[in-house]
Amino acid sequence: MEKLIVIKGEPDAGKSTAMKYVLNMLLYNGARILDAEDCPSLFCWDFKALVEYKGLKVMICSGGDLLGTVKSNVSNYKDKCDVLIVASRNYATFDSNFKGYNPIIHQKERYDDYAALIDFVKKVIADI
Repeated sequence: MEKLIVIKGEPDAGKSTAMKYVLNMLLYNGARILDAEDCPSLFCWDFKALVEYKGLKVMICSGGDLLGTVKSNVSNYKDKCDVLIVASRNYATFDSNFKGYNPIIHQKERYDDYAALIDFVKKVIADI
């Protein structure tokens, strides 16, 4: 894994929604899905998707409400992709838990307007 991109935010800030937009924008711009899975729960918004984008394998893991889930996603996918994008609530401390990865952190705020969400997503994609 060359890059670890983290979308951090408070509960219900729209992290999973933003990650769906990241995936859709990548697909719109020529990415192709290599593998994908939905969360098994009917009420779960989380997903995992591996895409090829501009010659890079990009893994997107939207589930990350708990630090253990974030650690598991990094551990499980670090050797399977060039770029790993994970979600995390604000209390996850990357300084002590992810030394050596130099994560790129994007703070997700709650947005009431669509344009702000799209600007956020574009900034995440620019870091791929």
